[in-house]
Amino acid sequence: MVYRIASSLIGVSFVCLCLVAAPLFAFSEKDLARLDVIKSCAYCDLTYANLTEANLTNANLRGAALDNAILVKARLINANLSGATLTDTNLEHANLTGANLANANLSRANLSGATLADAILSGAVWIDGKRCKRGSIGKCDH
Repeated sequence: MVYRIASSLIGVSFVCLCLVAAPLFAFSEKDLARLDVIKSCAYCDLTYANLTEANLTNANLRGAALDNAILVKARLINANLSGATLTDTNLEHANLTGANLANANLSRANLSGATLADAILSGAVWIDGKRCKRGSIGKCDH
């Protein structure tokens, strides 16, 4: 009886540990390697990826899943992030000058200190959940 209870507790603990650890490794290593080598990862999964201080100038991240990613101080100058999901993403002090964020989802993203000069924000879902008007450049007009 004691063996069955201990075995059950170990099984439950393992399942709980897997559920807690899963978000830490949600991104695709293959997608991350492709981004690093050719600066292109359209429609790829970079959820929870740590891209702190990454140089992603001119990168193609169209439609990419970047939810909960860490892009603190990343250089995303002229990057194509159109249609990308950046929900809960940390973009603190990121440089998004000239980036294409049209129709991207930035809900609850941290943009503190981020540079958005000339960034295309038409149709993007802003950090407050409201959609930016067509023609929004450099700032989200509701």
